[in-house]
Amino acid sequence: MRRLHVLLVVVASLFLVAVVLSAFLAPAAPVWAVAVVWAIAGALLAAAVRPGRWWVALGFLWLGVAWIEAGQAVWLERRASVGDVVVGCFAAGLGVGAVMVVRRLRARRAAQPLSERAGAGPARR
Repeated sequence: MRRLHVLLVVVASLFLVAVVLSAFLAPAAPVWAVAVVWAIAGALLAAAVRPGRWWVALGFLWLGVAWIEAGQAVWLERRASVGDVVVGCFAAGLGVGAVMVVRRLRARRAAQPLSERAGAGPARR
């Protein structure tokens, strides 16, 4: 489990570095691309943190969205937009929320006795 956590942290970090680089080097992206990128970033970062610390991932991502747009406003004068901030924050929240829902469903399923799980057949003797 420890190796999986380290792998998730490394992948999330590399993805966020790629997002930052593409924000300044690539041409302007459509709104749907911004949403997809930040939703993936939210899912990766939420999966990398402990289940009770989802708010850390969300806060870090919101700060990242705002800083990237602020940097674009300063260095790329015409590329920054409030709409990208709103879409990025909303998409990051969706990514984090999706991971939290999956974690809750897995925890609930693990807490059920095997005989009550969907698809479990009759008890064998």
